[in-house]
Amino acid sequence: MNRGNYSMVSPQRKIIGVQKKMGNTGIAQQQGTTRVIYDSLPLDGATSFRFFENSSTRQFPLTNQNSDGNKLGVGESMAIQRGYLSITTIDNLDPRIVTGVNTVASFSLAGITAGELSVEIANTQVIKKLALRSWDPRFNKSSKHATDGSFSFDTDVIISPLFEFVFIVRAAGYNPIPNSFLTLTIEGVGSIISPKQTM
Repeated sequence: MNRGNYSMVSPQRKIIGVQKKMGNTGIAQQQGTTRVIYDSLPLDGATSFRFFENSSTRQFPLTNQNSDGNKLGVGESMAIQRGYLSITTIDNLDPRIVTGVNTVASFSLAGITAGELSVEIANTQVIKKLALRSWDPRFNKSSKHATDGSFSFDTDVIISPLFEFVFIVRAAGYNPIPNSFLTLTIEGVGSIISPKQTM
């Protein structure tokens, strides 16, 4: 058997490589960063959640993608490395007041846990029907403890600047929860504009 010298490609190198193939050679000069994006949709009985789509119409604390919507800005990119779902509950009278942030399991939302996640970037499916059971701590390969619902993706999928992206959760039926939102948080290595390189 022929054994080659193989090394893991870091998320940073993958971002640079993907951008270089697209003709965006300046990404290597941008500032590296830890990137966290999140978006929330109401738990109103809907069984299809399209996270980040139209997120520019939502406000903090339900999303951090206000002006950019479902695109990263010029010079920005991100490797999708981890994700988790949570339940954000807001005050009945003042939507700026968060009254709770909890796990999906704490709300007994089996319809969500039985669902699946797909990801589209620039209308191309890049993650297909990933079972959300794999995010449940009981079945999660990367879970560190009994309530760890964060999921580590096996492949670093790259979100490029100015490309529309949407994370689609397809759920089974569940009972609506008033004033509560399903929040998807995605974490990974990213790039942002480097002021020293752009002055």
